[in-house]
This record gives sequence, structure tokens and C-alpha cells, in this order.
Amino acid sequence: MDKSSSRIIKSASAFLAVLIIVVAIVLINQKLRADERHEAALKETINYNEAYDARLQKFSSFADEKFALRCLDVEKREADYTRCVAEQYGAAHISMWNIDALDESTYPSLFGQSMIYTKYEYKTPMELREYLGYIVESGNELNHVYINIDPYILENNYKEAVFYDEEPQQFEEYIHSEILQLFNDYPKVSFELFLPARPVSYWASLPVEEYNEIMDRWYVFLMYLHWCPNVVVRYLGDQEWLVANDYNYASPERFTDEVMSTAYLYLYAYEEYEVNAPELKQKKGAIDKYIRKEKNGDYNVCDLSGKKIVFMGDSLFDFVKLDSACISGVVKRMTGAECYNFAISGTCASAIDKYGFTGIANATAMKSAMDFESRYQREAKRFSADYKEGDDVVFVILYGMNDYFSNVPITEDDIVETTADAEDSGEDDGVVKVVFSADDTFTNSMRYGIESLKKAYPQASIIVMSPYMIEMNRGGKIPYAEGGRTLPEYIKVLEKLSSAEQVAYYDLYSKGPINKDNTDMYLVDGLHTREAGAFVLGEDIAKRMQRTFLGR
Repeated sequence: MDKSSSRIIKSASAFLAVLIIVVAIVLINQKLRADERHEAALKETINYNEAYDARLQKFSSFADEKFALRCLDVEKREADYTRCVAEQYGAAHISMWNIDALDESTYPSLFGQSMIYTKYEYKTPMELREYLGYIVESGNELNHVYINIDPYILENNYKEAVFYDEEPQQFEEYIHSEILQLFNDYPKVSFELFLPARPVSYWASLPVEEYNEIMDRWYVFLMYLHWCPNVVVRYLGDQEWLVANDYNYASPERFTDEVMSTAYLYLYAYEEYEVNAPELKQKKGAIDKYIRKEKNGDYNVCDLSGKKIVFMGDSLFDFVKLDSACISGVVKRMTGAECYNFAISGTCASAIDKYGFTGIANATAMKSAMDFESRYQREAKRFSADYKEGDDVVFVILYGMNDYFSNVPITEDDIVETTADAEDSGEDDGVVKVVFSADDTFTNSMRYGIESLKKAYPQASIIVMSPYMIEMNRGGKIPYAEGGRTLPEYIKVLEKLSSAEQVAYYDLYSKGPINKDNTDMYLVDGLHTREAGAFVLGEDIAKRMQRTFLGR
């Protein structure tokens, strides 16, 4: 073998040896990175303060140094990053505003996988990209990401964070470079964006030009999202029951803790709240209408701020569990009165039901509360603590639906051996035969309850209401109870009894806002109100009270 061939072989052997060493080093490094990914991420979290010292100095050249400091809430970010490393998540919820009150068990119960609710509130698109990247790099395989986002504020924050020697991009360029690219970087992740459902009072407080500019920015943002197949946007801002009631909000961006859980349940689970650019314009039309109502004072129906209004009834008052969004909560919003919800679901006016109207009336007359763990007990104790002799009290009474369903005799002439729910008769389970006494009839029970309240609170006002319209069935005919009675027959008794007892009567059945044509819109199951139904009923009741107490 000549020297030239020998040199070639030696060179090839050396190259092969180097290649083998390089491949081995790469494989070893990959193995080390795979084994130590969580440990490295945790170490990065521990050293997070040091990592951000340099960035903070860079931020010091920003036009607004306070903004820079606001973007570096290190403590919250460290807490989020530590959780990402220590636990596994299939979904993440990242927000521009506080969502700490959300129950972390809600999402797994709905979708069967865990989700991290981040504590840190991102301020810029750069932070959002960085934050999302860290969650993924920490070992979590995300398939869903939920983002609370206000494109208008995000753009302003972006411009505020631009260095002196840089020019801010135009809005459309900014969307392309900072937002759309983020979604394109994670094509296998489903993104659901939630626009802020701000209260109407907030929109009404803005100059018209600013309000329109915000909506225009949102519209353009949604137009560009059309090109992102893995992104949907959801919005509750046209739901009047939510945005027209300031008691639903802790701030313009943040719901109260109680309302927050319900609002995000709807956003997570219901596709009917998805919105695209053309639909946003339609929703803006609804919001424009609400703003006009707000400016006209239509949501402040009348001033009854000196009154204490007590609502007594069944699930027609009690079904919506949000204190601010139930019927009594809406009346409070629109009148300024202090309202108390004594309603207990499933109860009757009949004395056969120990937690029904006669029982509640007796306990209220004695300035006490029945031993029944529910909103009723909390509200009854609150009323007892608040009440002072001479207070201007109004009792609002709505019974009859469950008496109708339970075939409670309307008068003594109707008394026969009949069936009743075991719960109403004191049995443990099943359906039993009961015999109603004269005191148990619908008419006599209503009369007894009204007269008990009159005697205990002689200066109080009393309003009796009929049940509202429920879903029609049997080819449009009014459904019958087991004994052949119809709901309007029970309602007729309420009207006659109110006249005889000289108390006010509100007919919600034939003259209320819920009718046979809109039950799908306002009733969740053909019987109970959804929040939208509670809102229109509360608004209607407030207007009736205006006529009752103020004569207009």
C-alpha cells in the first residue's frame, strides 16, 4: 500500500472516530436533557430573580419604568413555573386579569383532564409567548389553552413597552408578528380566547370615540384570527343579565367570585358563545342598546333604597343560585332596596309542607329562621339581624307551582285521599297516600301565611305574585295535574285572595315578560329560569313596584 492510500485510510479512520464521538456526545446530551428536563426547569425557576435582573435593567430604558416593574411580578411567575414543573397538565388558562377565584376542580369535572390556572397576569404579547413557551418546555403536553385577552389593551401595552430606539408596528403588523405567530407555533394546541365581558356602566362611561375604537380593534383582531384554524373566540359581553348588573362585577375586568365560576363554566362548555368578526358587529348592536338604556337610567328603575324586600317562594325564585343574578338580586340592582331571598326550591304554599309558605311565615313572624340549611337560612338570619322596629318592609310571595304539581286541593271541596311527595309528608322515601285537612288546602294555607305576616308586621306591604308562564305541551294545551286541575285555576285563587286580603297582586302568568313564544330563551328546562329569564322578571317586577309604591 502506497503512502497516499495509507494517509487516506488514516484520515477516514480519524474522521469516523470523531464522528462516532460526536454522535455519542449528542446522544448522551439528549439523554441527559430528557432525564433532567424537570430538574433544569426547576433550577431555572429558582434562579429566576437573577435571570430577570438583566432584563429589568433593559426595561429601565423604557418610556414608562412603572410599566416595566409591573411586568415583572416575579413572585407570581415563580409560583406558576414551580407548579408547571412539579405537576402535569393537559390544559392551561392564562389571563390578563385576576382569575384566582376559579375553582380548579371545575375543569377536570367537565373535561376529564387537569388544567393550571396561572396566577401571573401577563401584560404584553411578548410575555404571553414566553409564558406559554415555558409551560410547554417544562414537560407539559398541552392540548387546550384558554387565554383571557383584550386586543386593545394588549396593543397599548405593546406600544408602551417599545424601546426608545424602536418604532412600534402598525396594529395589523403587530397582530401578524406577535399574536398570529404564537398560535401558528403550536398547531396541535386548541386555543380558546375569551374577550372581556365588561359591564355596560363601564362602556357608558367612555367617550363614544374610545368605545368605538376598542370595538374596531377587536373586530380587526377577529378578522385576522380567521386564518388560524386552531383558534376560537368566545364572548359573553352581549348577555344583558350579566353586563347590565353592576353587582356581578368586582371591577370592569373581573366578575365577583360568585359570578366568575358560572361565567367561565359557560365559556368553557358552551359553543353558543363563540364569536367571529361579523358576529361581533351584531353583538355590538346589542351592547349599543344596553348603553342607551344605561344612559337613560332604565336600569335604575326607581329609588326604593329605604325598603327591605323579602322574597318568599319556591324554585321560581330560588333556582338561579347567584345572589346578584337571581330575581331578588336584579330587583336590588334596579331599585336600590335591600333584598332578602327566603325562597326554598321544591316547596308548596300548603301547610302539608313544613318548609313551605306557612312554615316560613310563622318563623318570620317570630323574627327567627327555620332549621333548613340553604340560602334561605342565611338570608333569614341576615334579615333578623338587620330588621329594626318601624322598618319599611315589603313581603313578595310567589307560590302555586308545586301545589299544582303535587295536586294540593285548592279548596276544602277538593279534599280527597291523594298522593304526595314523601319529602312533603315527612316520610323518608317513595310516594305515600296522605289526607289533606282543611288547613292544608292551597287557599287556606295562602290566607294563613298572609295573615301571619300582617299580624307580625302591621306596617309592611305585601305583594302576591302568580307563577310565570311555563312551557306548553300536549299540542299547545295547558298541562293538567293528576287531579285534573290546571295551573291557571291555582292562579285564579291567588288573584281573588289578594283582593280579599287587600294586598297587591302581580299577574306574571298572562301579563309577564315570559310567554309561550320565548320560553326556550328564558327557561332552562321549560320551568325554571336561566339567568336571562331571572333578569327580565326582575326588571318587570321592579317596574311594577315603581307603580305600586311611587304611582308612576
